[in-house]
Amino acid sequence: THTLQINDGRLIPIKIPTKELKFKIENIVENIFKRLYNYENADVSDLELQIDLLVNELYNLDKIDKKSF
Repeated sequence: THTLQINDGRLIPIKIPTKELKFKIENIVENIFKRLYNYENADVSDLELQIDLLVNELYNLDKIDKKSF
């Protein structure tokens, strides 16, 4: 069993996106909600991929890092 200590949270790398990147991600999430509102089983994988790519860019992940997910 592992317990999480308050200082463990400081080890998590949290990146703050630029306003532009934040706006892009918010718009994509909005589009996901719209699709799912109109059709509960809508395919949103293309939009999820866009978010994944933006987050990878934010964290400066290269192709090798992406494979480890």
